Amino acid sequence: MIAICFVPETPMWLLSKNRADDALKSLQWLRGWVSPKAVEQEFQEMKRYSLHSAKCAICEKTGATTCQHPPLTEWTKLKELTRKRNLRPFVLVMLFFVFGQLSGLTGMRPYLVQIFQAYGVPLDANWATVSTGLLGLIANIVCMVSIKFVGKRRLAITSMTVTALSCISLSIYAFNTFPPGWTSFDNHPGTSHVTSLGYIPMVLFFMLAFFTSVGVLPVPWILLSEVFPFRNRSLACGITAALHYVMSFVTTKTYFNLESAFSLPGVILFYGVMGLIGLGFVYFFLPETEKRTLEDIELYFSDNKRKLTDIYIPRRNRDEEMVAVVSKLAEKAMEKQGIDNAVFTESDK
Repeated sequence: MIAICFVPETPMWLLSKNRADDALKSLQWLRGWVSPKAVEQEFQEMKRYSLHSAKCAICEKTGATTCQHPPLTEWTKLKELTRKRNLRPFVLVMLFFVFGQLSGLTGMRPYLVQIFQAYGVPLDANWATVSTGLLGLIANIVCMVSIKFVGKRRLAITSMTVTALSCISLSIYAFNTFPPGWTSFDNHPGTSHVTSLGYIPMVLFFMLAFFTSVGVLPVPWILLSEVFPFRNRSLACGITAALHYVMSFVTTKTYFNLESAFSLPGVILFYGVMGLIGLGFVYFFLPETEKRTLEDIELYFSDNKRKLTDIYIPRRNRDEEMVAVVSKLAEKAMEKQGIDNAVFTESDK
């Protein structure tokens, strides 16, 4: 809580309030206390995107440079959420949250001590549960460091794959080791028969905890701050986050009923199958937003002609800038060779 007091407001919010100087200082802080020159290009892109986002739908269609219409009301913002450019990212992030909740660890977390005891892991069940929390913390740090180089899509696919395989492996181990109908809520005085192999489920649980926290849980939260248009981002993020917490409550609340109905290996197999479905969803529908500007992402989701499986987000602004840079370099090269483009006409060609 103390550290949050030192975190500045986001540059985009400050730009929307016409506080350009504070926005530049905030961007410098977020990029590691760098000089204004180091973030000049990014800041100019943000300013252009902020001006574009401040326009209403009418001004966007007419191509007006500035918007003189009054700001959107809350009712208008709610109606905006029904547009495809808001619905598509909402469904994308919400389904990612759902599959993340059903990847296994969220529902099992309150019952991990008795689950470890039921599996007969060689480590004390309480310390094993603490170890999963430490692994989750380390995984979050790994995610924070590696996501810039690996990308959100690869990180999500890798983590979803490992969590699904870990759950399926745990269920196969349990089906071949436990008696039929085995649950963690029953008293099991004689679990010595699984202690000799208890290191196998222990490693699988640790893998499940690590990879759940390295990509399955944090990536959709990062996407939440990127995929919605700036005009409705605060409202859309609030609604999506609230639904996520509702889903988290439902997942945790229904774990007892699921295990009672399907047994311990059965419910873990269910989580593994859901993880595989989530893997397919991420592979076919999740675009890579890393190294893309907010404007690029908004234009991608605003394209109504784009197919759901078209997951490539073009870097329009940077591509145009690269073309301009190449053109300028070509002109300079031709000038050095004594060629004047101004008098180079069609007849000369």
